[in-house]
Amino acid sequence: MKSVIAALIGATFVAIGWFVTWKLGERSRKKLAALQYLERQIAELYGPLLGLVMYSRIVSEVKKKLLPTGADGETAAFRDTVDDKGDNLDVKVARFFEQSYSFPINKEIRELISAKMHLLDATELPASFEAFFKHQAEFECLYKLYVGT
Repeated sequence: MKSVIAALIGATFVAIGWFVTWKLGERSRKKLAALQYLERQIAELYGPLLGLVMYSRIVSEVKKKLLPTGADGETAAFRDTVDDKGDNLDVKVARFFEQSYSFPINKEIRELISAKMHLLDATELPASFEAFFKHQAEFECLYKLYVGT
């Protein structure tokens, strides 16, 4: 009888040990999966996105150094592109920056976000991304409408 009780006690401790080990392992697996997902988000979406945004800001600063700006901080030459047919050197420079840098960078950002939306935590598009899509579409459409490129 004592051996049966000892075996039951031993089996109980083994079962408890197995259960605790399994629970701790499950928790570790969940943490590891969350960490791997976060690493994937950074590597495939947020890291490249940050690089494109930083590059865009640098290009914008170069453009602002070359072109006169108004009180609102916007380059005056870009505002003038609607009325000017390209004779003004500042307008030519502004158009060069838009065509060579702004549109291609914005396109890369748009394509990156579109291709990697599955990596977003939210079920809806973040407001900042939605605002970017709206700005980019309006900017490019109006530019092409008024400038004709």
